[in-house]
Amino acid sequence: MHDHHEHHDHGDRPAATREEAVALLHYSLHHNEHHLSELTELADTLEREGLGEAAAKLRLAAGSYGEGNRLLSEAYDLAAGREG
Repeated sequence: MHDHHEHHDHGDRPAATREEAVALLHYSLHHNEHHLSELTELADTLEREGLGEAAAKLRLAAGSYGEGNRLLSEAYDLAAGREG
């Protein structure tokens, strides 16, 4: 896990061009995938520490996060012209 959180600085405005939007989607997808990995590791730690109920809730949350990442990936593919 990382201790600090650096976010891509895209200013205080939404992406103005397709290229900016695609770049931001790419960044967001990979950033979120990293967080999903961290959540999974955290659930494993909670389980090892005897906090099974908390680990189970975290795994449910991670599943929702994973679904969001799947949709982000589809949006990125479409925006980048990588239609399946």
